[in-house]
Amino acid sequence: MWQLSFLLSLIPNWLIAILVNGLIIVGLVGVSAGWIARWVPYFNLYRGPIQLIGIVCLVLGVYFKGGADVERAWRERVAEVEARLAVAEQKS
Repeated sequence: MWQLSFLLSLIPNWLIAILVNGLIIVGLVGVSAGWIARWVPYFNLYRGPIQLIGIVCLVLGVYFKGGADVERAWRERVAEVEARLAVAEQKS
């Protein structure tokens, strides 16, 4: 499991934010399209799968958003401790 954490630590914060927010947007668009599909005759055939995929993307996006926020908080905490360590090394 540590290999996955190591690989995730190599990804920059801005890319993680773009991917997670994109997943949330795709989920919202899918749920909205599934809701609007009731009134479009041909599009109504694909209403169920579109809504299902939209809900799955939305739930995964929100889940990953929480994980990305925790990862960002840990990266900030590590940077803070490294800065304090550099100051302590200079003093000694």
